[in-house]
Formats: sequence, C-alpha cells, structure tokens
Amino acid sequence: MQRSFITPTLLLTYLLLAACSSTRLSSDWHEQADDGHSPQKLAVIAVVKDDAVSRLVEDEAAHRLPASVHAVAAHQLGFTPGADIQTLREKLQNAGFDAAVITRLVVVDEQEIYLPPQTYFVVDFVDNRPVFSPYYRDFWRFYLYANSVAVTPAYRTKESRYIIETILYRLPEGRPVWSAVTETLNPTSTLVLINEVVRLVQKQMGRAALIGAR
Repeated sequence: MQRSFITPTLLLTYLLLAACSSTRLSSDWHEQADDGHSPQKLAVIAVVKDDAVSRLVEDEAAHRLPASVHAVAAHQLGFTPGADIQTLREKLQNAGFDAAVITRLVVVDEQEIYLPPQTYFVVDFVDNRPVFSPYYRDFWRFYLYANSVAVTPAYRTKESRYIIETILYRLPEGRPVWSAVTETLNPTSTLVLINEVVRLVQKQMGRAALIGAR
C-alpha cells in the first residue's frame, strides 16, 4: 500500500504551471462593410517602449504572415518614434503599401495574490487508486484518520497580465477594418509572449478572411 498526499495547494500549482503563459482573445471587431480582400503589401508596426522588443514583434509577425501579403517590418521603413508622419505616409504610398497593421502594448496589469493556509489529508492508495476506507465505522481507525492532517502556511504570489491591441488599416485612406485585443497571463519570457500573440492574431485575421493561409 502506497501512502501519498493530495493538497489543494499542490493541485493549484499544477494548474498554474499548465496554464502558464496562456494567451486568449479578449475581443475582436471586423468592419462588415469592408470588401475583405487580403492586403497586397502590408506594413507591420509594433508600438512598445523597448525598441528591441518592437523590432522582435515586427520581425516575427512579418515572418509568420503569408508571403502573399508581402509583409514588411516597419523598422525597415524608417518608422521610429518622432518620425515625420507625412514623410512616412508618402513613403508607404510610393512603395505601394495598401494596408498597415499596428500592435501596441496597452497595459501590464500586475496583481499580488494571497493564498491562505491549506489543510490536506493523508489518503491511502492501492494499485495507484485512492482508497477511502469506512473510517467512520471504527473509533480507532477514525481517530488515526482524524489526526492524519497537515497545514501548509499562507503565501503570496504575483500574477502578470499583458493586454495587447492590434488594428488593421486600409491604405492610403487609413481606414480601420479589423481589430483584436489579446490577454496573456504570466508569460514565461518576452519571446513566448510575442510568439503566442502573433500566432493568435494571425489565426484571427485568417478566420476573418483578411489574410490567406501561410
């Protein structure tokens, strides 16, 4: 007979590890009046305070989008904070860009979570299956069972939620035709965050028939 412990805290830890760095779609919108055609030349723009992260987002998105949209990272076009907007407008128009997609980090929401003390019980296992014997029928057995408990101390942990907005515009008129907001919980790294968001955004744009298959 093998004796083991089942604890709410341990179960919660497994669930948190399994759900670690989970990206989901919070909301999306599609202009129904838009003809829905796929862009022929798409500028990919990421607005993040860290320039290195912006470049990573743009490069990853441009790489993952179908070749048919001819996606180009904005940093290769001279898009930098403080750049003259009229110059950039003319550059995109002269180069034949008919769409631009902009991704921006809206907010990083960090919360501290308090987990109270947890009580758990000793459970018997036979052939890897839990056995809940009728302890209540016998005083001596129930006395041992009632004392087979333990308590884990309370502790605090932090939870980080990244909210990112992505909008697709038709050029040269600059008309928005599609947008999405994603939420990523506890990303394990910046690269994982970028990869998950780019994959989800690409998937949603495909579902809206705004881009073809890769």
